[in-house]
Amino acid sequence: MKRILILAAVVGLAASPLMAGGKGLLNGQYVEARTAEVFTGGCIMGSEAETMGKQAVLAWKVGHGSFNGVSLDGLSVVAAVAGDKNLGLQEIGGARANVKSAMFVDERANPAQQLALVAMANELSGGGVGTIV
Repeated sequence: MKRILILAAVVGLAASPLMAGGKGLLNGQYVEARTAEVFTGGCIMGSEAETMGKQAVLAWKVGHGSFNGVSLDGLSVVAAVAGDKNLGLQEIGGARANVKSAMFVDERANPAQQLALVAMANELSGGGVGTIV
């Protein structure tokens, strides 16, 4: 039920601190890849507003830290997200996309760490990225 996804190697990782609303302090790497420019301004987004930008892949690799009191050192989680409309329309005043997603959790994670990784990904992504696959 758990899998490692090495997609991050394909798209590259950007180092950044990850802060999760008081539920933990983490450092590590995060990458987000989307299918179109989803928040650029109406004049650039133009024809892509309703037809593109419906998919995204989000990946976190925790260097050190914990979430909800559970250590996540060295673990990873990936979310594959698909919406019914452009995922960035909300940022320019449109309706939020209805999202379906799948989470790929590091196979080295124990059950408590799996739940913490999914909760972390949900919080850091703004919610609704999915359940464990």
